[in-house]
Amino acid sequence: MSKILKIKPQSDRVSTVPNVNLFPANGSKGSPEIYVMGHRNPFSISVDHKTGYLYWGEVGPDAGLDSLNRGSKGYDEFNQARKASNLAWPFLIGNNKPYRLYDFNTGVSEPGFDPLLPTNESVNIRGYKLLPAAQPSFIWYPTAIPANLQKSLAMVEQQWPGRFSISTISKTFLLLSLPISTESYLFTTGCKLDVDSDYGRSEME
Repeated sequence: MSKILKIKPQSDRVSTVPNVNLFPANGSKGSPEIYVMGHRNPFSISVDHKTGYLYWGEVGPDAGLDSLNRGSKGYDEFNQARKASNLAWPFLIGNNKPYRLYDFNTGVSEPGFDPLLPTNESVNIRGYKLLPAAQPSFIWYPTAIPANLQKSLAMVEQQWPGRFSISTISKTFLLLSLPISTESYLFTTGCKLDVDSDYGRSEME
């Protein structure tokens, strides 16, 4: 799984670790440089300089259907970090839709991963097996392929202060304009979002 690190470079070519990261600075539970973990492939990383919130997109797996043996189908994601967090890939996706550990020798699947207690059972793990509780994705959508978030933030901020847009390149047209402060949709164009179907947004009010 990928990570986004947060460090503060110093003049003597070393760096310090802020106390807002995911793990303690002494490294007792994980690498102290980690700010956000549990990514599949974070890209188009952008920081809203007014709020300090971090945004990025991720392209999910190409599974088109849910599987009783493996778990959720694939979702592309738009994510937001207001604080250090764990997105919990490859154990969960979207709004914490679980995957299942599958034994290829026996064909038996374990229960779906628990978003409150995600556990890394890999033989290659060097840190704690019990991971921080999972944060659901900010916005999830099947095969959307998020576009340039940095450009979208800059363009929309000029015309609609306090809001931002997210566009995708695999759908005909999708533009979301969200007021950052109110945690609710202002308007959408090109596609109406329905959080009860295959796509949605976390923390809808």
